[in-house]
Parts: sequence; C-alpha cells; structure tokens
Amino acid sequence: MYNFDAINGYGGSWAETVDLTRFVAADNELEYLGDDIFPDIDPLELLDHDDSKGSQFGGLETLDLHGNLLKALPLGLRRLNLLTTLNLVN
Repeated sequence: MYNFDAINGYGGSWAETVDLTRFVAADNELEYLGDDIFPDIDPLELLDHDDSKGSQFGGLETLDLHGNLLKALPLGLRRLNLLTTLNLVN
C-alpha cells in the first residue's frame, strides 16, 4: 500500500503522507466547531499561498459528529467536496 522506506527517506511520517478520509468525533459533548477548523475558503485559493498547508480536512469522505451538543456548523463544511457521509444524529 505505502512504501514506508520512501516515507522515512524524506523525514516524513505516514500520517503526513496520506489524506484523512474518515473523522469520528462522536459523543464528545462538542458545542462549537470553529471556522479555523473548517475554513470557508476555496481549496484552489489555498494553492496560491506559499505558506498555506492546504485544507487539513480536504480529503474527508466521512464526518461523524453524532451525540454532541452542536448548536451550529461552520460554513466551511460546504468546501469538503469529497464528503459523502455526515452524521449529526442527536
């Protein structure tokens, strides 16, 4: 799947080499997700900034936030173009 020898040769780690595709933060009593976590910025605009690391969650396909106390969602969720599953139950 991944060539770990090649990853280590560049001083990086496996987690820095692949996109996060599934994020589960269920049952944590979260009330708020900041706009800094899911910024409402077009991913193509981030490519123009040299100091930008890109969208850290841009590869998400599944986001599970069930069982939290969320009162609102960040507008930046709309920028998750690969997101196919969003669980906000309870």
